[in-house]
Amino acid sequence: MDETPATLFESYELDLRHTLDDINDKLDPSASASGGAEQRKATLRKVEIALDDADDIISALELELRGIPQSLRAPYTARLKASQGALALARKRAREAQVQQVQTQGLRAGVAASDDPYGEHVEQGDRARLLSGMQTLEGSGRRLRDTQRVALEAEDQGADILRALRGQRETIESARDTVRW
Repeated sequence: MDETPATLFESYELDLRHTLDDINDKLDPSASASGGAEQRKATLRKVEIALDDADDIISALELELRGIPQSLRAPYTARLKASQGALALARKRAREAQVQQVQTQGLRAGVAASDDPYGEHVEQGDRARLLSGMQTLEGSGRRLRDTQRVALEAEDQGADILRALRGQRETIESARDTVRW
């Protein structure tokens, strides 16, 4: 099996496409109409897990992109940006589905408090604050992943510079040895 960065990139891209298709299928309104509130909550949890998987795949795509020669990198970079856009759209749809779920639960809680699995009525404001906190946490996690990616890129650039300096040192030493003889 060919494991060049370009081949691995394409493999990861295919995995991402399948993951995004799965997410979109789960977020499809016609699919969510069937089943109760608990099933919808479980589906949204599965979507969150799939979004995390998609984030991991995007990170792998970014790593493989660095291994592709600069002369061939442009189309792969465009494909990565398109994949990131598709993931952002799926993440937005998931967030909207979560908000809709919270609103639906709030309406049901107002009609029948017995639907609350903990036996207590949770105010709509509490749900909104919880959702807001989850979104803040998600944003912080995304920024942390971005920072980690930048640190890895800087580390790679530093390693490239050290390799180049070592090559230059060897060239200088070879030239010096040649001049001495």
